[in-house]
Amino acid sequence: METRNTTYMPDLDVLRALAAISVFIWHYIHFQKLIPEETYVPGLALLEEGHIGVSLFMVLSGLLFFKITFGKSVDWRSFAWNRFVRIVPLLAITQILWLIVGALGIISYSWLDLIKGLALPVWTGGAWSIAVEVHFYLLLPLILWAVATEPRRLIWLLGAWIIIVAVADIAPEIRYLTILGRLDQFLIGGLLYVYMGKIPRSIAALVFLGFLIYLELFNFGGGHAAFIQGTNSIVASDFPRWTIEGIGFASIIILFDKSDWAIKNTRAWHFFAWVGQISYSVYLLHFFLLLFWFYAMDKIGISPTIKLALIFPCMALLLLVSSASFKLIETRFLRRRVKYIQELAKRK
Repeated sequence: METRNTTYMPDLDVLRALAAISVFIWHYIHFQKLIPEETYVPGLALLEEGHIGVSLFMVLSGLLFFKITFGKSVDWRSFAWNRFVRIVPLLAITQILWLIVGALGIISYSWLDLIKGLALPVWTGGAWSIAVEVHFYLLLPLILWAVATEPRRLIWLLGAWIIIVAVADIAPEIRYLTILGRLDQFLIGGLLYVYMGKIPRSIAALVFLGFLIYLELFNFGGGHAAFIQGTNSIVASDFPRWTIEGIGFASIIILFDKSDWAIKNTRAWHFFAWVGQISYSVYLLHFFLLLFWFYAMDKIGISPTIKLALIFPCMALLLLVSSASFKLIETRFLRRRVKYIQELAKRK
């Protein structure tokens, strides 16, 4: 969900696309329990647990913002302005739409929820994760200051944070929805920037394989819903799940960065890179579209099986709407960004 800049990494747009699409698929198949969350389908954990796409977004944010700001002099006022014009316009439009839907009584959502969402995870339509990102931006200057002279302190920060969260015994749902459970993913992204060059591709491949095995077991034990309720038969509710997801996605990023796959020159790759560019619109608009998509299907009387099959035209419509949103809304404000990196700082 990041914007282009001088440190732009094109291949990561493909990962953004996969993250956005996985979240869309997860919401679609579980919107009316077309596939109940407790249903286990062997080999489909990446789809059945598609909410983990949010974790990928957060690791990418940690990586990219460390790449942009670490070891540099940052004009934080300009940084805040750039984040504002990147995030707020589309976020404001979608939240106004949700307020209208709330006023019509379709969902429970009010101006009070909109205000509370600045601090609490109540912004609807997936926007709660945008608030988590904003909280990370507020912490970023402090993190950069703490590790400015010694990048290895990031490891200590990550370890200390994992221990603090574990000792605090924070409820799984709160960890899922707030910076309290997600800060480790941003820190892992920062560590990835610092140490990516030192991690062999073979190690990343082994870590990724372990992540897939973990995710399959997690799904077998009841998945996300059971974990939030504390009833997952494989993974206990105090397990550092988001740290594992962060490490797993870090391994994927390394594989993408260090692999010279032939597919990178194909139209399919460029298509997913395009989806990655509009992924912010995809992410913020998809749940709103699903609400009316399922309403229309219910009015027509479409069966659950056909509803499941119609995921593909729904996705095509989402990409069309998101492309228009990117061109008509996002790009108009992106032109107003300013330079906020002033100069390279001297490292010891």
